[in-house]
Amino acid sequence: MRRILMLALVILAAPTAAQQPAVEALTVVQRLFDAMRAKDSLAIAATFDTSGSLLVLVQRDGREFLSHMSGVEFARRIAGIPAGTEIEERIWDAETRVDGNLATVWTPYAFLINGVVSHCGVDAVMLMRFADGWKIVAIADTRRTQGCEVPAG
Repeated sequence: MRRILMLALVILAAPTAAQQPAVEALTVVQRLFDAMRAKDSLAIAATFDTSGSLLVLVQRDGREFLSHMSGVEFARRIAGIPAGTEIEERIWDAETRVDGNLATVWTPYAFLINGVVSHCGVDAVMLMRFADGWKIVAIADTRRTQGCEVPAG
């Protein structure tokens, strides 16, 4: 009976153990957005690997182009937002996939400034697990200003 109970516990615990890396990776992404809301450049930079970058597909003058910046540059830009300006990147329905030390988080988002939607799109975040934990190695996102439906948050 004891062996059956132990086997049952192992079987029930297996999905939780398998899901743990996905939860850890998504937690890093949420920490990034919390640090952005606080405009904390050190906390933002801490979520990125030193070689991490942000790629943004921007539409301007009817054309699309790719904007690129390092995680450190992104942290400086967010920290430079004027005092009194509140920002929030709200995500929902995040899909996290993990294979060994590689994880991706794909999620719709809306970026709010002072509670008003500025733009929305999809964040595709790639993370790698290093000795000190999961770090963002790249974020690519789309941006649009039309059709932004945002769940209450």
